[in-house]
Amino acid sequence: MSPVIGLDALRVSPITGRSVNFVGTATGERAVQRTGERVAPSPQEWRSAGWRHAGRSALIVGGGLVIALGARVTLPAPVGPVPLSLQTLALCLVAGWLGRVDGTLSAAGYLVLGALGAPVFADGAAGAGHLVGPTSGYLWGFLPAAWLCGRSTAGVLQRGPLPRRVGPEALRLLARLVAFLLAAHAVVLLCGATGLVISAGLEPRQAFRAGVAPFLWGAGLKSGVAALFLLALPARRPFESDSRSTDRAGLR
Repeated sequence: MSPVIGLDALRVSPITGRSVNFVGTATGERAVQRTGERVAPSPQEWRSAGWRHAGRSALIVGGGLVIALGARVTLPAPVGPVPLSLQTLALCLVAGWLGRVDGTLSAAGYLVLGALGAPVFADGAAGAGHLVGPTSGYLWGFLPAAWLCGRSTAGVLQRGPLPRRVGPEALRLLARLVAFLLAAHAVVLLCGATGLVISAGLEPRQAFRAGVAPFLWGAGLKSGVAALFLLALPARRPFESDSRSTDRAGLR
């Protein structure tokens, strides 16, 4: 039924003390807030927002644990002497699925866990010393890489249903996603090489040969695998779309 608005619909809200418009409907009256004003959230909205924040926090913590698990998995390298770690693959999956904010928080939580002594770094390493050592640049690079990954892949992963058949459109989406994930890997490698120059005193060319070149093939392979996984996941950024509605309800 269409709402009926009368001249007596202008009242003073007992919650905010401001004038609000009340719209009469078949089910009762509801407050329609004016531009720039807020109406206090109902108990149901508080409970809903509480569950939403709890679920979001659980996913952020879980994302950090996924990155830690990826750091413990290494595979023999088919090319070169450097083994293949799944650490950055896990980072791309977490940041691509959770989005730039929650993905970056997961990466930050992972670094905090390692600094506090949890054996979550590569080869089971732990301790705050790894955040200031020669290879610390790779770890710190996780933060901008996670943000870039979540930000750049948003247009691909939030576009709607996937094409059901392999064709030019599906391949174009896959190529875009792989390119974005490669950029995230490049950020990690660039930060790692910078750390080698600063902490280990290597020349830029030496840092590239030792800290970038051996990992390029792995970055390409992991970007392709992560892209396929992200496209196949049934849900993407489950709480990112809720942030605006939560903010409108005055709960953030």
